[in-house]
Amino acid sequence: MNKKNRIAMVIHVLNIGGAGKVVVNLAQGFIKKGYEVDIVFIHRKGGLLSILSPEVNLYELLPDRRKLKLWILNKINTFLYPDLILKKVQYIAIYLTGILICNKKLKMLGRYNICAIELTKYIKKRKPDVMLPFLLKTCIISVLARKISKQKCHLIIDEQNIPISMLSVYKKSTSKILINFIKALYPETDGMIVSSQKIADEIKILTEKVKDIYVIHNPVIDTEVFENYCREEITHPWIKSRQYPVILSAGRLAPEKDFKTLLKATAIVCKTKEVRLIILGDGKEKENMKRTVDELHIGDKVDIIGFVMNPYPYMKNASVFVLSSKNEGFGNVLVEAMACGCPIVSTDCPGGPAEILDNGRYGKLVPVGNDKALADAILETLDKPLPAEILKKRGMEFSVDKITGEYLKVLFP
Repeated sequence: MNKKNRIAMVIHVLNIGGAGKVVVNLAQGFIKKGYEVDIVFIHRKGGLLSILSPEVNLYELLPDRRKLKLWILNKINTFLYPDLILKKVQYIAIYLTGILICNKKLKMLGRYNICAIELTKYIKKRKPDVMLPFLLKTCIISVLARKISKQKCHLIIDEQNIPISMLSVYKKSTSKILINFIKALYPETDGMIVSSQKIADEIKILTEKVKDIYVIHNPVIDTEVFENYCREEITHPWIKSRQYPVILSAGRLAPEKDFKTLLKATAIVCKTKEVRLIILGDGKEKENMKRTVDELHIGDKVDIIGFVMNPYPYMKNASVFVLSSKNEGFGNVLVEAMACGCPIVSTDCPGGPAEILDNGRYGKLVPVGNDKALADAILETLDKPLPAEILKKRGMEFSVDKITGEYLKVLFP
């Protein structure tokens, strides 16, 4: 494979999280297989930038939002190009009008086309063979940009979130705009990759006109570095002492992760068995979680230790890993925990967990929001855990090398 095969991966920012890890892992995988990789950011920032391979080419479409108004003034000459008018609407003008009258909907419509214009310039300059944008807003921008550029690059969009669940967090008016974008623009692509069958099903509800939808699970385990990461030592006293079984969970501290149910389940477990709970992650729910811990009187049994760049040593030494989410696009942490040999309990939430666990074969699935069922599953798993080797073998089925190969079959048919 020679370097002329260029893949442009488009993402808003490279934040620490599911989609960010997928982009990093795929980029590394594509490079190892001989492809040239560009990552195009709306804003070039995020906690995962530091671990990208130096062979990845980085491009930024817009500066920091604080400088955006000045940037618009510097780019005002874009009004001179009639080919930037999409469906007879000058979205830059709409955006500026939105700023002047403080209208968020106009600003959103205009902002998308500003990003699309800058992405158009990138496409014309770099001429990628394939564009692979991630997540809803960036996918919309990428479809607009290819339409404007009139280039023939192959466009496959990648959706990591469950659309209807994700759209529900927006105001009704904003959600309606985004749904209209999906219906109008997604059929303009050459296909779509999704990380779970649930996402595919919901896309089909929103629009049946997408050409092809490919369900490809996330590339999670980089086998070349995995063992080294697992060997890292941790000094947490509950891990080192091994005095009590350790329940582990990890993720963004946000309402959709439903850590409150996990805390309630832990309190129930503690009535039967002495355990400790460690939660890895940061987020806006942290203070609410601490209040719940105090209300349940389990402060000496719970430690919320914040974000950890390498969770594998915790997963390797935990007695059970628990995911309590209300929904998950995929559930990378379940794969990571299994690859470390850690037994799993998960909510049977919409998204990837049931697919990862093969409908309960590799870990217990419980109803969303049911603290009693979650507690019972934790106790059963602590008493009769699946053998570590079975879990490790399943986790390695989501290796970067294997999944990258599946992506390439779609990107270069």
